[in-house]
Amino acid sequence: MNLRMSTLILMLVSFASGCNSTDAPRKDLYTPVHTSVVCGERAANRAEAVAAFDAWISDHQALYRAGSTFSVWLAGNTRTAYSCRSVVRIPTSWGANVLGTKARFVQTARGLIEDGFISGTTARWPEDAAPPGVSDPGTHRVYLLSKDGMVPLEAWRPIAGPAAEALHTAVICDRSSSARDHYSSGDLASAFDAWIVEGHAVSGATFTVYQMGRSYDTTVKVYEATVPPFFAGQKAAFLLGARKELEQVLPHKTGENASAVAEAIALAARELREKPGRYQLLLFSDLRQYTPGVLNFEEIIPTAEEFIPWLKTEGLLADLKNIPVTVCGVHNQSGPGTASFNAKRAAQLRKTWEATFHSMGVAGVRIYSTTQLMLASR
Repeated sequence: MNLRMSTLILMLVSFASGCNSTDAPRKDLYTPVHTSVVCGERAANRAEAVAAFDAWISDHQALYRAGSTFSVWLAGNTRTAYSCRSVVRIPTSWGANVLGTKARFVQTARGLIEDGFISGTTARWPEDAAPPGVSDPGTHRVYLLSKDGMVPLEAWRPIAGPAAEALHTAVICDRSSSARDHYSSGDLASAFDAWIVEGHAVSGATFTVYQMGRSYDTTVKVYEATVPPFFAGQKAAFLLGARKELEQVLPHKTGENASAVAEAIALAARELREKPGRYQLLLFSDLRQYTPGVLNFEEIIPTAEEFIPWLKTEGLLADLKNIPVTVCGVHNQSGPGTASFNAKRAAQLRKTWEATFHSMGVAGVRIYSTTQLMLASR
């Protein structure tokens, strides 16, 4: 398929509610094709949206597929700031002079798509046209047109069917003085993209971010996105806006010592278990546990035989059975004003936490120094 999109990245995402193949079998020749274009900027994407419309007409033979739709969506800076700029629906019949009627239909629709980028209301053709519903029959496809600042489109791939299990991802962010400079909002966005890829944007899936505090009760939920039960194009526009919100999630800092790692894990695990589906846990942390008056891994790193019984006594030995756990940001540098973090202490830190995660039910925790290494291993 050639959409001749020269200035922007274009990627086709098949939201499967029908055939995922570009060349449908002949028996599906009349199956509706619902194509959505999701844009980040109005004027910059106008030509590309029209090119996608032309491909919908020619490559997908939309004029022969009654009930097919083409819609253009403008994503915003928040999950609810999106809008439908234009929608075209193929009629059930063409009446007399079929060829002439079809030609006028295409010409009018193309003009309305261009107008939709300018007007403040949704351009519709025919005038009662509306985007498809979630249960409408046919194949749903989404074209994501992006410029700087929008989602890296290579992260998106075919969306699973409605029977897929929802994926719930919990992300814990350590904003203490020793950890906060070792990851960024961009890493958080990469985790969001991985959630889309691995979870297939199934309705009901969640992406939750917790900010670690100094204790169990000071760990706070700072972000949560739930995949809505929308049709493909609207869902994609919603998720693009939700991703944009992540840029505002991380504060500059929360304090010199705000590393109640085990407490944050216990909270995230408990809340994950409340949701039906499958789970994964990601920590952006150097794992240097700090519980005021009790533990400070910057000074003394206990053995697993010392740490695990304390967790049990405090009710902090989380149930992580069947929950994959990944840790990013376990670096080799000393924290501000702390003792030298040498190779021996680094080895003890990993040994203690690997045994601790194993006692929590994790088959094999993955620990990385950077997000880039984590993503490269997938």
